[in-house]
Amino acid sequence: MRTIRKNTKALARTAPQASLAAISLIATSLIGASNIAWADPADAARPSKRIVAGAGLTAFHDDNVLQYSGDQITLFHSGLNPERFSIESVGDMVWRPSLSLGLESRTRRGRGYDLSLRGSGEFHGKDKTADFHSVGGQWRQLFSRRSSLALRAYYLPHYYLRQLFDDDAPAVPTRYRRAEFALAIGSLAWRQRIAGATWAGLAYQYERRRYNPEFVERNSNTHQGEAEVTWTRLPHRGSLGLRSGYRHADAKGSDGDEAPGVPPDDPDIGYHGLVAGADGRMELARHGRSRWGASLSYDLGTRDYTSNVPTDRYHSGRNDRDQTVRAGLRWSRPHWSVQGFFSHEQNVANLGAAAPPTTDVGSYRENQVGLNLDWSGVLWRERGSAAEGEEGPDVP
Repeated sequence: MRTIRKNTKALARTAPQASLAAISLIATSLIGASNIAWADPADAARPSKRIVAGAGLTAFHDDNVLQYSGDQITLFHSGLNPERFSIESVGDMVWRPSLSLGLESRTRRGRGYDLSLRGSGEFHGKDKTADFHSVGGQWRQLFSRRSSLALRAYYLPHYYLRQLFDDDAPAVPTRYRRAEFALAIGSLAWRQRIAGATWAGLAYQYERRRYNPEFVERNSNTHQGEAEVTWTRLPHRGSLGLRSGYRHADAKGSDGDEAPGVPPDDPDIGYHGLVAGADGRMELARHGRSRWGASLSYDLGTRDYTSNVPTDRYHSGRNDRDQTVRAGLRWSRPHWSVQGFFSHEQNVANLGAAAPPTTDVGSYRENQVGLNLDWSGVLWRERGSAAEGEEGPDVP
């Protein structure tokens, strides 16, 4: 689940506590079953365990917080239609604090599991209406130093999209209403070393979006499958990963207020498309216990909308292409890391032939530049049969 914020903005970015509890119960059962199934006499002694806590703070400037198009930015600055906006500034300073807690268990052969829970929030300097908070959890089963299976969940209860036109609302004072949704994501990922320092992986992700009552026609379920290959142990302790997949979003497309026999007249934001990307990292220098490193990534996504509603001229026949480049420079030492980063995203939208020539096409650009500070520490440790200082599983 990369860049939750990007995914949530694209379609309109842990499960609820009850879901997390169910996942934890399932994970515990699977852990016990896997320990029995994979038992090894040479690895049967008591494993080493520890509880790890983490805290982070990311501060960055975003020059297009709600990913407005050029026409929308011009309209915002003109002040002619204030009912279409609920923000104070197109660009803003954003603060993202986070806390995490995890349990790690390892045997001498690298088998074990991780259980973790993480909460975070996003707070804007001027545009308080876009603030949100989220919680996520992960269970990862390590079968050896060569393979792992991870189950992740994420829940975001109130994500503000923007002010949208509600054709069912009275014209007074305005038909523009606040559009927000709850997002739940679940994913399953397998990683396997296939040869030397080459790894392969398969992942499936499910997303569930549920909007506020004014925009239930935008409710959707999204499925994404992805395959990746990663090469580790490259020069300068580097790694390179390539990934590709397919994404399909099935939107409701109707608010249910149509008369019997009358086709829906609401927008249908369902789509399908390809996803692909590459990311690499390398170590630049070492000095004592300090490390300097760099990272670079590229993401590409296509989005072909599936709307067949005659009145939905904005989505019918539309296709988008989204590209994102991220670069980072990182300093780290035990327990601490600091990373400066820059991100540039560009979405190019092409509307169908039915769209009026005066329609805003919806293309946008967004840039972020900021700093990320992370701390992690061991709160509790139980030493088992694993030798002191022995390395953990070599799973990327």
